[in-house]
Amino acid sequence: MCRMLIAAGEFDRNVLFDSFLKMAMGLNERHERNEDEIFNHPDGWGIAYIDNGVIKKYKKEVPAWEDKAFDKYRSINSRIILLHARRSSATKRLYENTQPFYRKMSGTEYVFCHNGTINQELDYDTEFYPLGDTDSEMFFYYVLTALTHRGEDSLVESLAAISEYTAANIILMSKDTACVAVQYSHRPKYYTMKLYYDKKCLIISSERLPGFHSLEWQPLANMTLVKIDLKTLDYELEHYGND
Repeated sequence: MCRMLIAAGEFDRNVLFDSFLKMAMGLNERHERNEDEIFNHPDGWGIAYIDNGVIKKYKKEVPAWEDKAFDKYRSINSRIILLHARRSSATKRLYENTQPFYRKMSGTEYVFCHNGTINQELDYDTEFYPLGDTDSEMFFYYVLTALTHRGEDSLVESLAAISEYTAANIILMSKDTACVAVQYSHRPKYYTMKLYYDKKCLIISSERLPGFHSLEWQPLANMTLVKIDLKTLDYELEHYGND
């Protein structure tokens, strides 16, 4: 269970980071998990961003609001930022279990975030050796295996083939493109991701960001894949499955 976002284009980084903190602390939107109590995400946080065409990343197995390194990333000069805050559902609070996950494959760098739980075994190539013990890391390798053997167009098919999950929401980012999937079986308020777009800025987030309340956010339908060109901010929506 997590909160995550990707922001691309021109935006106020301080507002973005403040909004992410509020979301991670469970002090933002109301949903099924915080109806009676605060539901925060304290089991690690991470960031990935693009700096002069290179993906840079940092993660730490502590709450974002307690990490002294958090504020230094407010000053990064990047127009592409991915943020993730983790709440563990079963596994330990470890660096190896903290997201985003990273892998370089066939010369392309990928970072990956997941919100939800996959309750089935996923097949992936033996070249991928898990460093931690989360379903999210296995899910990453499952996705990369599909991309390796069948190309980008196989992503929808691979997502739709998963049948046992609370949610299979993902952000998969390279230096040029990103894919965001919204796929959940219950708790629609918690798992529905939201999109904001204008010609200068695109943000997809687990929640409407409090610092951007004036923006018009579009809830993304269940079983939707968003493909984003990070250079132009052009995007396309693809609906899949039977939802």
